[in-house]
Order: sequence, then C-alpha cells, then structure tokens
Amino acid sequence: MTLRSWRLTFWVALAVQFLALYWPRTPGIDTGLPLDKLVHIVLFATVAMLGVLAGLPLGWLVLGLVAQAAISELVQSLLPARGADLMDFLADLLGVAFGLGVGVLLRSRFRDRAPQDVPGGH
Repeated sequence: MTLRSWRLTFWVALAVQFLALYWPRTPGIDTGLPLDKLVHIVLFATVAMLGVLAGLPLGWLVLGLVAQAAISELVQSLLPARGADLMDFLADLLGVAFGLGVGVLLRSRFRDRAPQDVPGGH
C-alpha cells in the first residue's frame, strides 16, 4: 500500500471509531462476556496501528488517542442511554498501546521490504 492509501484507511477507521464512541446508544447485545471492552480495544488498536502506518508523528498520535479515550467517556457520561466507565478508558489505553506496537513492527517490516511502500516515507 502507498502512504496515501494508509492515510485514507486511517481516516476511515477514525470515522468508524467516532461513530462507535459517540453514537447515542449502544447495541443491546448481552452475552455475559465483556465484548464491550473488546470493542474498545479493537477500535483504538486499529486507529493507532493505522496512524503509525500512515506516518503520523507518534507523540501526536498517542496524545490524540488518549484525549479521545478520555473525552469519549466524558461525553458518554452525558448521554442518557450511555455511561462513563473507567474500564472502557483502560481498554482504550490498552488498545492504543497494542496498536502502536503492531504498527511500529509492521512499519519496520515494510521498510525492509520495499522503499516505495514505507508508511511515513516520501
């Protein structure tokens, strides 16, 4: 993939994340499993990984995602059908860390393979 493709994919994933975090109500599926936490981890890991591959500066990416995690819980606490949850925030942070790690590993592999496909390269 080209850097432009990674950036487009990042913005699409970020839009999906925004919809999931700020939608007025969540789907009412109760399986007894902590699927909500898994969703938080996957949402933040995906955006973090794609941000790395899109060549975003790591410091700004981390700052933005941590702020997104905190702000989303604050906003959810204000919505009648949602609520803030410290465990959701922690799941978000876990997702950020995991996504950054995977993104950095993938970026280094791409760099070793083909210079024109290096995310963050020019």
